[in-house]
Parts: sequence; C-alpha cells; structure tokens
Amino acid sequence: MEAATTGAETPNLSTPATPGTPAPLFAGPRVDSLSYDRKSMPRCKCLPVDAWMAPNACVLEIPAPDVSLTRKLGAEFVGTFILIFFATAAPIVNQKYGGAISPFGNAACAGLAVMTIILSTGHISGAHLNPSLTIAFAALRHFPWLQVPAYVAVQVLGSICASYALKGVFHPFLSGGVTVPDVTISTAQAFFTEFIITFNLLFVVTAVATDTRAVGELAGIAVGAAVTLNILVAGPTTGGSMNPVRTLGPAVAAGNYRQLWIYLVAPTLGAVAGAGVYTAVKLRDAVATTGAETPNLSTPATPGTLSYDRKSIPRFKCLPMAPNASVLEIPAPDVSLTRKLGAEFVGTFILIFFATAAPIVNQKYGGAISPFGNAACAGLAVTTIILSTGHISGAHLNPSLTIAFAALRHFPWLQVPAYVAVQVLGSICASFALKGVFDPFLSGGVTVPDVTISTAQAFFTEFIITFNLLFVVTAVATDTRAVGELAGIAVGAAVTLNILVAGPTTGGSMNPVRTLGPAVAAGNYRQLWIYLVAPTLGAVAGAGVYTAVKLRDVNGETPRPQRSFRR
Repeated sequence: MEAATTGAETPNLSTPATPGTPAPLFAGPRVDSLSYDRKSMPRCKCLPVDAWMAPNACVLEIPAPDVSLTRKLGAEFVGTFILIFFATAAPIVNQKYGGAISPFGNAACAGLAVMTIILSTGHISGAHLNPSLTIAFAALRHFPWLQVPAYVAVQVLGSICASYALKGVFHPFLSGGVTVPDVTISTAQAFFTEFIITFNLLFVVTAVATDTRAVGELAGIAVGAAVTLNILVAGPTTGGSMNPVRTLGPAVAAGNYRQLWIYLVAPTLGAVAGAGVYTAVKLRDAVATTGAETPNLSTPATPGTLSYDRKSIPRFKCLPMAPNASVLEIPAPDVSLTRKLGAEFVGTFILIFFATAAPIVNQKYGGAISPFGNAACAGLAVTTIILSTGHISGAHLNPSLTIAFAALRHFPWLQVPAYVAVQVLGSICASFALKGVFDPFLSGGVTVPDVTISTAQAFFTEFIITFNLLFVVTAVATDTRAVGELAGIAVGAAVTLNILVAGPTTGGSMNPVRTLGPAVAAGNYRQLWIYLVAPTLGAVAGAGVYTAVKLRDVNGETPRPQRSFRR
C-alpha cells in the first residue's frame, strides 16, 4: 500500500516521480522500466476531512519505492513462461485434436495470455515478455540498456522452460507449436509479414505504455487485442510470432530451426519502427498552472479534432497547497496538423491492412479464420487504433466520419481535405502492401455487392450499417456523459457487429477507403459508387440522429442520465 502524507509542496506532474514510469523520449530522466501503471505517478486525492485534519486539506499519495531488479526479472521470467506455454499450447492442441479450438481460439489464447500478464505484472517488470520490445524501448530511451541483457536472458530462459514443459505434456505433437513460414509464401513475404505485425504491436504498446494521455488502465486489453488481431491475420502464413522467444523456445525443444533468422530479425526491426513512428506522432506533455478561474466544462478545450480522450477537458484537482487553492490542469496545446495527419495515416494503414487481410486469408486458406474472425479483425483493429491514437488525431480512419463530423460542427471543414487525403493514401499504401504479401489473392479483400442482391439492397445495407457506426461514434466521442474511456471497445464492437451482418452481402465496408484502396490495387471498381455515397449519407444521418437525441444542459446543470456506466 502506498504511504500517504500531507504537505504544502505541489508535486511536479510533468515528469515521472520514480523510475519505472514512462518518460518523454530524448529528454528528462531515463526510466528503468516500461510500465503500464499510471498509478506510479504522484497525484492527490481530496479525502473526507476528519477532526484531526484542517479544512480543505489534501492527501498526497507517495509512489511505491523502486522495484528491485531481482523482482523485475522474476516477474519477467514467470510472465514469459506463461505466455509461451499458452500461446504455443493452442496450436499444438489444434494439431493434436483436429482443430479443436479453431484458428480464432489459437489467436485468442495468445491475446488473453498477454492481457492477463500485463494486468498481473505490468506494474512490476513492465511485462515486456519480448526481446524485440525490450530492445525497441531501450533504443528509444524508455528502458536502460544496462538491463537489456538480463531481461533478454530471462525471457529466453522462460521460453525454453515453457517449451520443454509443453514437450513433456504434448510429446510428440510439439512441432505444431513451432512458428515457421507457410510453404506457399516466399522468404520476403514471411519477413514483411512479421515486420508489419510487430510494427502494429509496438505502435499500440508504445501508445498505452508511454503516453499518459492514452487510457493506460486499458493497456492490457489494447495490447491483447493487438496480439489477437495479428495472429488471426498472420497465423496461417508465418504463425504470427512477433516475438523472437515465441519462436526460439519451441524451436529448441522441437529441434526445428527452419528460417529461424526471420523470427529474430524481422520482429526486432518492426518493433523499433513501430515504437519510433508512435513517438514521432505522439503529443507532448501538458503544462500545469494554477488559477482561480472555473473552466468551461461544456466544450472541449482543444477544438479542431474529434477526440475519444476525456482528458482534453480542463478540470480541477485539489493539491496540497494553500487552503481553497486549486490547480487547473491546462490541456495540451492544440496538436499540430502534421502530427494529426501522421497519426491518421498510420491508423488508416493499419485498419485497411488488417481489415482487408482477413477476408484474403479466408479466401487463400479455405475459410481458415471464419466469418466471425473476419469481422473481429476489423473490430479489433479499430479498437486498438482508437486506444492508441484517438487522443492525437481523433482516429477518424474514415472519410465518411470526417465529413459527418464537419457537417455537425465537431470538426473544422478546413482540415477535411487533408484528413481525407491521408486516409486515401493510407488505404492505397496498405492495399499495395497486401498485394505484395498475398498476390494473387488480393481480390478476396475487395468489397463488392453479392450477386444475389440488387443495387438498392446493397446501397441500403451500407447506409444502415454506417448509420449504426456513426450513432455509436458520435455518442462516445462527443458526449461527455458517455464512458469515453471505453470508446475503443464500443466502436470496435459496432464494427464487428456490422461486418458479421453485412459481410456476406456487401462486405461490410462502412468506409469509402476500405473499398477504394483494395479496388485500386486489384483493379476492380464494380459498383464502387455505392461504397462512396451510401456510407457518407449513413454517417451524416447517424451522427445527426444522435445529436438530436443527446442530453442537453439544463440551467447550467448537468442532467442526470437515466442510465450510465459511469460510477
């Protein structure tokens, strides 16, 4: 339990108070552990005043003492052991029992393992579990190089121990857990696949573990979702390793070292690239200052971007200082358009790559990840991107959304052309990357109406699913009474739902660039106009309807919603 004491000195909220917490890159004190724990930063709580406390007194929570390296390494060993055991056991069980838990179950095992380990040990060791992650964060000064050899050593040891434990349980089926490239792809395709999925993983990890404006409490969910998404798409081709020790331990236990170098080099390069790109687009620390003026809580403080981040709204905190004094947290300065566009490009690239790869994998491998896996890939991609970049660019990812929010004055019209341009560019780049990996199967990722439905039916289907999507997005992104911290989950669920229903008929696009990029790369423009017009009209309608029914302030007071998940 953290110690508590009173005092008159205001803590410095702009830098981490203890080693083990994220710090700005290339400036400020170096930290000694990547951490998913926001509680390690000093903060104050206003507590009930007892007789022994002066009125308006506050309690300053003192962060826990530094964790010893021995404890960190112990947590890292156990975490890596658990991850490798369960992530490797899943494909072994599939091999032994004829696909008993399905490819989706295989991916979910790894994702759930990562999520539970982060929630369990992230505040102790940082829950790296992956030498590529450790090296990437050391390269970007989030982790000290002096501790890298020790971390990598226990990760390798944990992997080998878990693999031999699996050998004892499942022998002679251990070969099913070794990640090797599928015989239908080239070495270059395998290398790029491992590079891009690790890029995606580290982009998400860097966001939720180092950016205090991301929802750090949901880090385990975000990273677990990214792992699940990556394995769903890459599992049939490379096994979806993303982690040198995920491959090394089982390879040693099974004696199968085929193309091992790919799984050592590609994830490491992808990790450094993913962490570096997020670092380039992330926001800078906000400035805190004192003041007595009450902020206007009814409007966001930084106009110009749709944001899923409730932290952009100014608020008061009671800090240990003079009686009745308050500290007004000033939101970060407006994000530069360049950073917004950078985040929007990367987010759109990731979304189109994974949302389009899923049906391609299904086509190439005979429905390997199922229609549900296809829908879940898009939903998980949206969830992870919102949790990673929603506080930077708003994570639009969709020209229809951008236009709808501009029409309803949630977004400036002057920025619409730039946003739409980078969304189109991100989609086309992702589609040609997919063509390089999956050619000649790219046609499976193009959304076209099924031959059994009419043009009017296809149009209405795309209209109604985009209406549903924007109704949800408008709620969680613009209404401060909604649970904004869960926006990524809500929007990802809406995307999954829409594709489950509309996938067999129209492909469930909801997004002009989801169709446009793959259409350009594949040269298939059949009924393209439907996917440009229907989602845009549906988006404006959905956003407009929510705006019409949302709660309003009454006499300056916040009305109490009939039901709320916020406690």
